[in-house]
Amino acid sequence: MQPPYLVCFDFETTSAEPRTARAVQLAAIGFDYSLIPPQEKILTNEVLNPEVTICHEAAAVHGITQEQASKGRVDKLACADLTDVLFNLRSKHEVVLAGHNSLGFDLPILERLSGASLQDFPHIDTLVAATRLFPDAPNHKLSVSSAEDQQKFGGPGLIQSLGLGTGEGAHDALADVRMVVALVEYCARGLGKSLVELADWCAEPRVLTVVHFGKHRGKHWKDVPSGYIRFICEKFDTPTPDLVATVWHWHKEKFACMRKRPCSA
Repeated sequence: MQPPYLVCFDFETTSAEPRTARAVQLAAIGFDYSLIPPQEKILTNEVLNPEVTICHEAAAVHGITQEQASKGRVDKLACADLTDVLFNLRSKHEVVLAGHNSLGFDLPILERLSGASLQDFPHIDTLVAATRLFPDAPNHKLSVSSAEDQQKFGGPGLIQSLGLGTGEGAHDALADVRMVVALVEYCARGLGKSLVELADWCAEPRVLTVVHFGKHRGKHWKDVPSGYIRFICEKFDTPTPDLVATVWHWHKEKFACMRKRPCSA
């Protein structure tokens, strides 16, 4: 088996809607595990032109202005270039993709803007891994560093609560990618799995018992009101396999929104 080549990537975008958002920053780092120690390479780190207006809420998070974005390359070109890099790397390595909430957000955006399908690449979503491994974490955001945000979200993010760093620079795509790398390696070590094995573990849906987000956070899934289950079915355009498996397991008799029963373990 070829040594793995880990590619962690992250977007900052015009909105929080993965079906329509355009990119204002894209960062990706590659780690070649055929080298000891693994060698980091920045594959891309660009502010991009989304060709549409950046919504106020998104700009408040990442701080990239319309003027700054307008000076960059068009986002679709940058995304196409990154996917070309990924396919070229795959001719030499076992490429494993990774991101935080990437299955529900970053990956669909990269595929849509590049026009390429990346479904056959092994993929580690650290949000999926963290909700399974650390269900009692204060929250499952990658980083929550300021006192104000910690009060808002119930405590520090994963990077802080797991002792992996300060989380400074969150919502800069390159800083976020480096945090994802740290979290991937932490999860792999904790489980005693290789990167490919961790990707396989993330891909197999699991039924969760405790809600890890929203106003019912901490409640057992079987006790979540029907109205909130309906809200989830309507709101989440690209739910994680775990969320699909969980809603189906605990509430399949109430709703037909999850039509196909996923595999679960």
